[in-house]
Amino acid sequence: FDQGIVPSPNKSFMGVNRLTGMEVQRTRLQAGGFLNYYLTPQLRVTNTLLYGSGNGRNGALWRVGLQHIAADVGPHHFVSAGVGATFANRSHNQAFFGVSEIESMRSLNPEYAAGGGLKDIHVNARWNWSFSPSWLLTTGAQATRLRGSAADSPLTERTTNLTVSTALAYRF
Repeated sequence: FDQGIVPSPNKSFMGVNRLTGMEVQRTRLQAGGFLNYYLTPQLRVTNTLLYGSGNGRNGALWRVGLQHIAADVGPHHFVSAGVGATFANRSHNQAFFGVSEIESMRSLNPEYAAGGGLKDIHVNARWNWSFSPSWLLTTGAQATRLRGSAADSPLTERTTNLTVSTALAYRF
């Protein structure tokens, strides 16, 4: 970089991983809970609160959503669709999207102070297939768009992501 070339804050530079030189976020056990409230038999508000993320163990996330459960589409099959948002405190966003002064010196990233607030918005769809009253196969897709300081972070490569998952679940 002796030619005065400065990397764009939102693009990786010459194949360099923008996380090189950043503090590694260690695995953390988080505490939390959820509360779902049915407005109608097919429409519910979902809430999840988690606390303890980040190396400082003081990051918090609140996910809130609106989910519509469609009528059964066949024997033992139903689908649902939802929209929602995730809010994060400053500690969580700084741990995952911020760049401290020391990290900035060790990496090509500019110093960045991430704030709290709206972290992302998302839409999702899910299909559940019940094999028995206890066992089910659940498959879903979710599109998420980062917002606020998470989207503006020099560490963010894509503001929109798609996640697809399948899981075998047991109901107690």
